[in-house]
Amino acid sequence: MKKLMVLLMGLSLVACQTMPEEETPSGPMDSVSIDALIPYADNNKIAGNIKQECRLPEKLSEFLVIFGKKYRINFVQKASVSSNDPGKVLKVRITDALSQGHAWGGFGGGHHNKFTEISGELYENGKKIGSFVAARSSGGGAFAGFKGSCSVLGRTVKALGKDVARWLRRPELDSRLGER
Repeated sequence: MKKLMVLLMGLSLVACQTMPEEETPSGPMDSVSIDALIPYADNNKIAGNIKQECRLPEKLSEFLVIFGKKYRINFVQKASVSSNDPGKVLKVRITDALSQGHAWGGFGGGHHNKFTEISGELYENGKKIGSFVAARSSGGGAFAGFKGSCSVLGRTVKALGKDVARWLRRPELDSRLGER
């Protein structure tokens, strides 16, 4: 019983310790134009059912806006952006998305293997000032067997949105983000 109490006290101490938060930048917000629906790259080989069902273009744009606020980036969603538009423009493309496995395989039998890759170029007044490729994968996390494929792909897009927003604080050419 004493050992159990010591173990529980130790666990509670660990649980009470907080991990340091990422430092939130201060200063004025940068304004960056993006497509309201992030397009798929030309000549991609993404399965039609992913394109039709998962709403990745919409989700990625939304997650960029959400995480942009945390990193002091004001993403301005437009119907279509061009690298020659005035100000800062981020041209992002979904280059690959893969959904292998199945959503339900019973306890211990189900598995997910989802992957999304994007690329992007940052322009300022028509001049390219940054570029990246980024990828994220997910096995579905907790209760993966109860999640659909689009939900798990959504997790990868969410992580990519955060990766890109963070990268915009210090953009560089030929960057590799996420799992790249």
